Amino acid sequence: MKKKGFTLVELLAVIALLGILVLFAVPNVMKLFKSSKDETMITQEANTLDAANLFVNDYCVHPISKVYRDLCTSVVPVLSEDSGNQKRYVLVSTLIANKYIDAVKYGQIDCRGYVLYDKSTKDLKFTNGKAYLKCGGYQTDGVDDNGITY
Repeated sequence: MKKKGFTLVELLAVIALLGILVLFAVPNVMKLFKSSKDETMITQEANTLDAANLFVNDYCVHPISKVYRDLCTSVVPVLSEDSGNQKRYVLVSTLIANKYIDAVKYGQIDCRGYVLYDKSTKDLKFTNGKAYLKCGGYQTDGVDDNGITY
């Protein structure tokens, strides 16, 4: 009488094949998770920049009243002036506090940072806004190079 079942060699072959599949699958799945987090951060940077543009527009470009016009320098502080351009910045924490944007996160980690603008004296408009975010191990290029404490 012959017993039904698998031999030891068959079981070892199946386990070896599963091990090989896992070796290829796990790194690819991990890349997908990292890739999705990076895409989320790109979207977060764009959302932060859009929120900062609205904030600057409200307080500095088209002030609703003299009160807002006077607030422009305090809520969008001057970083430096050089060759006719004025650099200003908006902190992400200011955008969150004024409900222009929800908390910026990288996974479960809260982000901090700022949006830096150049203001030309020619047309008096803020241009070239760039978001600088720092979230735990993730940060955009040059986040600490501008001398802004946030």
